[in-house]
Amino acid sequence: MTDATIFNRLGTKLGELLTDTSPDGTSATKLSTPPAAARQVLQEEFESHLRSMMKSDAKPLAGRVNFIGLSKIRDKLGERWAKVSERADEITRKAIERRLIDADVYTKYKELHYLIIFAQLSHDEAQLKCALIAEEITKRLLGEDITAELLEVKTMVSQVEGKFEFEDVPDIEVLAAKIGDAPEPAAENDEDAWWEDDETADPLANVQLVYRPMWDVKRNAVTTFVCAPALRGPAGRLLVGESEIPRLDVPEVALRLDQLVQKRVIGDLRKLVAVGQQQLLCLPVHFETLAVSQRRIAYIDRCHRGIPPQGVKLLVFELTGVPEGIPQNRLLEMATALKRFSRGVLLRTTLTQPWFRPPSETGIAAMGIEYHSNSGVPEAKLIGEMERFASAAKKMGLATYMHGLRTISLTTAAIAAGFDFVDGDIVTSVVEQPRAAYAYQMQDLYTARLR
Repeated sequence: MTDATIFNRLGTKLGELLTDTSPDGTSATKLSTPPAAARQVLQEEFESHLRSMMKSDAKPLAGRVNFIGLSKIRDKLGERWAKVSERADEITRKAIERRLIDADVYTKYKELHYLIIFAQLSHDEAQLKCALIAEEITKRLLGEDITAELLEVKTMVSQVEGKFEFEDVPDIEVLAAKIGDAPEPAAENDEDAWWEDDETADPLANVQLVYRPMWDVKRNAVTTFVCAPALRGPAGRLLVGESEIPRLDVPEVALRLDQLVQKRVIGDLRKLVAVGQQQLLCLPVHFETLAVSQRRIAYIDRCHRGIPPQGVKLLVFELTGVPEGIPQNRLLEMATALKRFSRGVLLRTTLTQPWFRPPSETGIAAMGIEYHSNSGVPEAKLIGEMERFASAAKKMGLATYMHGLRTISLTTAAIAAGFDFVDGDIVTSVVEQPRAAYAYQMQDLYTARLR
């Protein structure tokens, strides 16, 4: 059965469901309340829930019923599909369930298709969430080398001649532009003038920017370079990390740091693209910078004008200072606005007050923490908290990282706890410029200390 036939039959079936009545004029099947928790339901219960929504909810149904299909992935895998079909269903279900709230439901339709009802999202938000789900499924099944053509996502639109029709969901970049409120890209001939310096007094005049080489523990390599602020301390010692920089709790100071870091990282990114290097750069940005509309628009505009298309796969953003309890839709807006220009978005939180579900449902790739040497917390207690953090993040499908490790015991504990990426002086010193990715084995962590 072709996809066209499936959509034709599905559209007709849904149209019949929403007009079907019993002889006494009532709905043939009733479900007075939505399911108690987001979950997979049988097709009959899904259909009943759909009828209930139409009777009790004034919101238009179009855009809220969405479709994800795996047939293109099956075709891509060919003979290998038989070996991964069961895993494909599990991956799909988990990707969907991580992004549902209690009032949402989904069902498997035929062998390779899934229907989802989002109870509270707008048309664009529902489409974007479905696109993120499909992207995760495709990456997990096919790896990083994916194309938009394999993201098979559709949404219900208006009813025509007794049936509902489905249309393709736009690319993630298009949806992010609509939700993220980003301006249109500047003309190509304006790229060389992408940055305009602020002439006001600089509250961070004594701060320099360096790169922390980040160790990918599982791949045994240093692949990512994180831009970080640093100050010269007593005896000329370089103090690296936001915890060392005064007044960053003032939004204007944090904004200025974000401006400096953005200029530095994008400038270095353009150089890497020019010479064909393939390491990743990590660009941190504070929540307060993106929370204010005017600041966000200016920040995104500089990304538009400064980041070359070839640089998107070499860049990740890191959101910092995000308050716990932020509405999920707002986090989604920020993450998707940044994802347009990058390989992914990370979120830095705290070790003792982590929150994993909203980030996992909004396309965040990894969550991490920055170690503060002046926290006063004994290492033994920190190690226990690190283990809890890594374990909870993994359950939500999130990778984990830790910045600024300064002792061999904490670094070893972070690796044992399951952190995917670590950095800090104990791993390798900061560098002035990002360098090519290089191999780094576990024994390299100890070799210099055993001589």
